[in-house]
Amino acid sequence: MTKAALFDLDGTLVDSREDIADSVNRMLKEMGYPSRDEEEIYRFIGGGIHKLVLASLPPQSVTGKPAADIVDEGVERFWRIYKDHVLDTTAPYEGIPEALKALSGIKLGLATNKPLTHARLILNGLNLSGLFPCVKGWVPGLPVKPDPAILLLALREMDISPADAVMVGDGINDLLAARAAGMKCCLVGYGYGDKAKLLEAGPDFFAERVEDLKKIIG
Repeated sequence: MTKAALFDLDGTLVDSREDIADSVNRMLKEMGYPSRDEEEIYRFIGGGIHKLVLASLPPQSVTGKPAADIVDEGVERFWRIYKDHVLDTTAPYEGIPEALKALSGIKLGLATNKPLTHARLILNGLNLSGLFPCVKGWVPGLPVKPDPAILLLALREMDISPADAVMVGDGINDLLAARAAGMKCCLVGYGYGDKAKLLEAGPDFFAERVEDLKKIIG
């Protein structure tokens, strides 16, 4: 029996792509580099912030330096900029608030690679914080998914065994983290992940639509 569900944030509960892409371009402008098409940046989302920034930086012929040498600077600038723009256009996927309230019989937690400060800004701004007694995001020194550390930390706080919980996310990193933590995983087909690749990875459950979450988890 499922006693708890941990949710990813971006691409699972909220669509934040526009704000992320806009902040990437603000970062590039601040560093003196040309902006990128938003649709192009969207394709870089999902592998973690370092991969996003690395893919977004221009080639060495433009920067004069290997992208790997300036990615940390880009990440630092991105998080600073993004903190002021996390709610410009970001909104819950249609039906998410209702779906979460329908899961009132189980404990809910948030487990995201986004910095905890940014995650709380989004939850508070979208009136979702009250639905998540447990919120875990990246803080210095804490490994991010696919490492299971964030998931296990949340479950420990919720006093729930991994065997009694399910991780809900939109990416392969969510699945890998869940497996490493000893949890089941439900991937969603409406988020940022490539549907074919997600299904090929063999999640325990697959929610094609937001409406499917209640019957799968509840």
